[in-house]
Amino acid sequence: MSPSSVLYLSRADIETLNVSMKEVIQTIEKALHEKAMGRTEMPPKPAIHPQKDSLIHAMPAYLPRMKAAGAKWVSGFPENPKRSLPYISGLLILNDIKTGFPICVMDCTWITAKRTGAATAVAAKHLAREDSKVLGILGCGQQARSNLEALSVVCKNLEEVKDYDTIEKNLER
Repeated sequence: MSPSSVLYLSRADIETLNVSMKEVIQTIEKALHEKAMGRTEMPPKPAIHPQKDSLIHAMPAYLPRMKAAGAKWVSGFPENPKRSLPYISGLLILNDIKTGFPICVMDCTWITAKRTGAATAVAAKHLAREDSKVLGILGCGQQARSNLEALSVVCKNLEEVKDYDTIEKNLER
């Protein structure tokens, strides 16, 4: 790609790639291993708070062995669902590691949900009892659904999910 050519991927574009939760978990596990080995640059995320209980985070990272560098610009605004908007929105910008030029700008809604669930699954894979059969979920929004999807991949003995949410619509989903 030339410096004047940047690929844009919408959420729909990303979803049509059909990346499985198993693949996301494997990638997140590799990235976490790189971080544990001290082979990443991932400074603390700065945040701004334009409204009460809202946030906008900048989350840069560089993983040399995975040949990946970029930043996520993500926001969480609790009043958005009342406006028929998602609570979480944002963009992910990937940069060429040789030139620094942005090569791709993409929606990060799907990526954020799947990555969060995958990180939970990696933790459960290494820390949960293998014979665990019951999962408890407090709050049944998008992140809960993503966590359940990911835990279903790594926790093979799950038999029951106990969930709770103050919003009836979320419980039904």
